[in-house]
Amino acid sequence: MRPKAAPSSHVIAITGDGEVLMNLQDTGARLPALTGVYETRDALWLTTLFGGHVGRLDNFTDSAGEEERGHVQTAPRDEP
Repeated sequence: MRPKAAPSSHVIAITGDGEVLMNLQDTGARLPALTGVYETRDALWLTTLFGGHVGRLDNFTDSAGEEERGHVQTAPRDEP
């Protein structure tokens, strides 16, 4: 019998040499099964396999290592 998997979300940014630049974890799994991350000047945009929403994380720890706290907002995906 397999143990039940605990939902969580995890995003890691690394250099080509394997140095970890960013390590974000959400044990509450507000956006489970992440499929992509897009970084802009103001936010990280998160896409997920399930649901009709994208996530936006404002004020994240950027690749320069500046610590900032933010929160995840979700917005409906545009449907064709």
